[in-house]
Amino acid sequence: MAKGTLTLRMAPPVRAAAEAHDDESAAPFDRAAAVADAAVARWQAVGQVLVPIIGRGGVDALHKRTLHLGSAARPWLAATVMAGADAGDHATLREALAAQSPADAEAAQDALLQHFRDLLASLIGASLSERLLAPALAAGTTAPAASKNLP
Repeated sequence: MAKGTLTLRMAPPVRAAAEAHDDESAAPFDRAAAVADAAVARWQAVGQVLVPIIGRGGVDALHKRTLHLGSAARPWLAATVMAGADAGDHATLREALAAQSPADAEAAQDALLQHFRDLLASLIGASLSERLLAPALAAGTTAPAASKNLP
């Protein structure tokens, strides 16, 4: 792994959502939908943290680039890129994730978050990226409070 590269695994709430629906009676679609819902919540939390700092346009650009990078390995994500939705509109991403198996949806979300973190780190550095994203990616976070510490 290259120096300064951030590594991450599926955020605990996303994995927990999938595992909560991982019983014999739950259909795979339901488990994938739970992963998709948790992923959307995570992206919304990231937006809440970053929009005040880099603006909606900056977050949109990073999000679109993230989806483009993710679609190289997962062609089914191309629809999210083609939709051209703003970073705050995750309906297309949710639909794409929910249509996959739970394992594929989780792996895709892991990869997308990693791409996003790498892109942000390439612009502002790994340390600052971690500090900014930590509240949004922390377990159980739905409304990050990181902006309270900003001047």
